[in-house]
Amino acid sequence: MTKEKKVFVGLSGGVDSSVSAALLIEQEIAVS
Repeated sequence: MTKEKKVFVGLSGGVDSSVSAALLIEQEIAVS
């Protein structure tokens, strides 16, 4: 049984938070 990786991200609307979310999604981590 593989446990899904999940993370909650607070986005400020800036480029840095958007890039952080995109990098997490690339790593197949569920971003909420």
